[in-house]
Amino acid sequence: MFEQLAIYLNIVIIALELCGFYLSFKAVKWEIIIYYTELSNFIALIAAILFLCHAQSAPLWRYCATCMLVMTFLITLFILVPILENGMKILMLSGNGLYHHLLVPIISLFSYLFLEIHDQRWLVPVIISLIYGLLMYYLNYIGKMDGPYPFFKVRKQGIKKSVIWIFILLAIISSISLGVMFVSRLFS
Repeated sequence: MFEQLAIYLNIVIIALELCGFYLSFKAVKWEIIIYYTELSNFIALIAAILFLCHAQSAPLWRYCATCMLVMTFLITLFILVPILENGMKILMLSGNGLYHHLLVPIISLFSYLFLEIHDQRWLVPVIISLIYGLLMYYLNYIGKMDGPYPFFKVRKQGIKKSVIWIFILLAIISSISLGVMFVSRLFS
């Protein structure tokens, strides 16, 4: 029964991801590749497809996707929403945000924690997030990019604030990764 529900939820994830990517691409074209949100959701799409094709090969992919999606959800909810007027409506309840910031992270977390085989390699989502973050900081530092998130704007906020943000973001993804691993062990 749990296996069937996990299959169903991964099909739902695929459908929601495709809707979200359609809206993202329609809005910003290929610029979507610079967003952590899109990276985490792309990994979630691949992980869900892999889960349907060969569930035993999917745990690491599903774990990474779930941790990164939770990161996306939390950063959006607690950092990005408050700095925008109507931030909740814009980023969480409409457009691609409904899919990529809200629905897919919640469904993915539920399915991974309670219905799927788990992986324990907690550093993998941290390393992926660190590589992404350092690349964004570097591109902002050399002036090739502005953002895409306010905490990456090293030329505007300075080196000291940027280093603080790096540690804060690493602490968040590490906590998420360890938390998901710990909770998943309870349900193994």
